[in-house]
Order: sequence, then C-alpha cells, then structure tokens
Amino acid sequence: MLDPRLSLITLGVADLDRATSFYEGLGWPRRVRSAHGVTFFQIGGLGLSLYPRAELGPVVT
Repeated sequence: MLDPRLSLITLGVADLDRATSFYEGLGWPRRVRSAHGVTFFQIGGLGLSLYPRAELGPVVT
C-alpha cells in the first residue's frame, strides 16, 4: 500500500506581491513566477504555490 504524501500546497492570497515577499522573507527561495500570476516555492520535497484569491473563483473558500 502506498503511503499518502503531500507534494504541493496551493494558497489563495489577497495580495500576491505581499505574500511572495513574506515567504521570501522566511528564506524560502522562489522558483518561478508564471505569466498567470502564480508564484512557486520549493521547500525540500514540498511545493508551495501562491495564487491570487480573486482568480480562484466563487466556489473556493
């Protein structure tokens, strides 16, 4: 049986620039910021993506 693992967490944020600065301030290296306004970080084996909350749609809370 496979062990469940988490490999990517996506957070919807109100202010992408501010959230990106926060995680960079923690020393997390930013991997890329896509043309679609998503910022990606890699922390060990875990990926963190920051996505503008307004772009996620009305069904996501």
